[in-house]
Amino acid sequence: MINKVIYRITACLFFSGLLACNQSDMFKEEQYKKVLYVLSDDNMAFQVVHSLNETESTGYLTLYAGGTLDIDQDITFTLEPDEELLGEYNLLNYDLDTDKYAKRLDPSKYTIESYSVTMKQGGEMPYALLPIKIRPEGLSPDSLYTVSYTHLRAHETR
Repeated sequence: MINKVIYRITACLFFSGLLACNQSDMFKEEQYKKVLYVLSDDNMAFQVVHSLNETESTGYLTLYAGGTLDIDQDITFTLEPDEELLGEYNLLNYDLDTDKYAKRLDPSKYTIESYSVTMKQGGEMPYALLPIKIRPEGLSPDSLYTVSYTHLRAHETR
């Protein structure tokens, strides 16, 4: 009698295991809200150190797609320059300590060939790089310079 009960319990557990949902099925759908954003180090800024010994060096702004699944079509990111953002950034981060204020990098010192970049579907990594070429001649090594942008727009491209 006890053997039959143990046999039935074991059989029920075995068949329950066979009928249980496949856990890998849950990863076939997006688990999080798909978020597109610019990677930043801290305070919405991304610092890149450029050598003052080179005539030109390239830094990259990284645009990223979060989530558990890859993007299902190409996405084009578009940034726009923002002249007011630097003042807000300095005030929020340094308040009255104006010696620490970041300076706007003069447009003659950098080149952004396009403020748009496309992240390709099926790419190896879920990000896109927007190159910024810097010409450091005449810049102070003791200063922080910035290129301000805002209004990140992303749209699907076909």
